[in-house]
Amino acid sequence: MSKKREVEVDKPQSASAISLEKNSVLLAITSNGKVVYGGREIGVAGVRPLVKRLTQSEDMPVIIQGDENANYGLIVRVIDEAKLGGADNVSLASERNN
Repeated sequence: MSKKREVEVDKPQSASAISLEKNSVLLAITSNGKVVYGGREIGVAGVRPLVKRLTQSEDMPVIIQGDENANYGLIVRVIDEAKLGGADNVSLASERNN
């Protein structure tokens, strides 16, 4: 049995948080600079091939959960790699401000 590990990401607050879709590529960027997919660290170099593979047969949005303390430059690099991998729709996830 495999256990799915959750990655804790402290997302910044937003007045209009997006709802995560079931058919999406969900990436996390941690405060210490790790890029994670499905509980596994893939690094920036793993984003493009992952997105290319997952969006080959179906157009899926890429949703990035960036920790509010994550490096902005790293987030931009991940967005670029996702687009170079074929993603037409790349979004940043945040939590709704109550």
